[in-house]
Amino acid sequence: LSYPASKCRIVFEAMRKYKLCYFLPSDPNQIIIPALLPPDIKQHGFDTASALEFHYQFESFLPRHLISELIVECHTDIASRNDQQIVWQHGVLLDNATHQTRALIQADYHFRRLSIWLSRGPRMADMLAALRDRIEKIVARIDIAYDQNVRLPKEALLKAAHR
Repeated sequence: LSYPASKCRIVFEAMRKYKLCYFLPSDPNQIIIPALLPPDIKQHGFDTASALEFHYQFESFLPRHLISELIVECHTDIASRNDQQIVWQHGVLLDNATHQTRALIQADYHFRRLSIWLSRGPRMADMLAALRDRIEKIVARIDIAYDQNVRLPKEALLKAAHR
């Protein structure tokens, strides 16, 4: 579609209001639309094996807008490598300085699951609480059933067994 230059800002502002896009922090002239990003997983280097794992398991379907809206809401925390944001259509790597925690979030539409992996840090629980709050506000707008599950890293289970 082609819009006159005078109308483009109105369209972008409407898209931002409805959390469909965000302006790139390093270049406010570039707009990112998460739903149009490549679906291929970006190399992120996040170690999921030693991370705390939290899942939302949806009964009927995983809403397609959930991950896109979450990416828009968290866009200021998106991690970068070589000046490239680590974000793709179905996932994102966040690096939150306030909570001193990294989080990998990924949607799996086949299994109807939204997964969050959190690196260990002094405020990991706060980061998880903030992410859960955002996700549950997005999901609350539609009537859909889901379960929540936590998986501890294997070494945490081994330490608990030896006590």
